[in-house]
Amino acid sequence: IDFAVVMNYTDDFDLFKYLSLSSSSMKRISPSGSKIIMGIGTYLLKNKQDILEKQIRFLKKIDADGICIFSYDSIEDPEFVYSIINE
Repeated sequence: IDFAVVMNYTDDFDLFKYLSLSSSSMKRISPSGSKIIMGIGTYLLKNKQDILEKQIRFLKKIDADGICIFSYDSIEDPEFVYSIINE
C-alpha cells in the first residue's frame, strides 16, 4: 500500500500516545516508501482544544508521516489547528 491511516480517535492522551508509537513502529517492517498517517478524531475533542493541541504536538515530536483530521467540520477553530500543524 502507499499509505495507511490509523484511526487513532480518542481523548485519552496515554492511549493516543501508545497507539501512535505502536503504529509508527510498523514503519520499520513496511516496504520503503510506505507511510503510516495518524488520524485524530477531532469530533471527540470539540471542547477539548488542549488535548487536540497536545496530540498534534506529540505527532510532530515523533515525526509522524502525516496527520489526518477527522472530521474537519467538527473543528471549532480551524486556524488554531493550522497554526499548530504549520509551526
